[in-house]
Amino acid sequence: MSRKSYVKTVNANATSVLANSIVPIGATLTTGYNRCNIERVGNSVVIYDRCPNGYKITANVTLTAPVAGVVQLLMQQNGATITGATASTTITTATTEVRTLSFSTIIKATSGCTNDVITLITGPLAITTSNVEFDVESL
Repeated sequence: MSRKSYVKTVNANATSVLANSIVPIGATLTTGYNRCNIERVGNSVVIYDRCPNGYKITANVTLTAPVAGVVQLLMQQNGATITGATASTTITTATTEVRTLSFSTIIKATSGCTNDVITLITGPLAITTSNVEFDVESL
């Protein structure tokens, strides 16, 4: 049986998030094996790894938008968008149309003395979340 590090965060509170802003990921729901390797810090998950190991990041977000348009979510590693780690949906009826965006990606930790800060960011349209699940696990 493999002993992998992971952190699972959940925010089940209705939360307004401005355009191009960090999505509040909520409280840590559970952590696994090596708890000092991955932890939630504020609205980010920080990976403390000195080797270029792999990590799977998954986001599940239930949301509405205050205006019609294309809602976009993306993941960032140390402030840079992770290639391919985006999801979008079109809202046609403001405030009442509920959508769920779910996506995941795999990253490689930055080796050396750099900790990796992983965040979930909104695109150019504000949103209101009703549930955010953000998970990071070592591979």
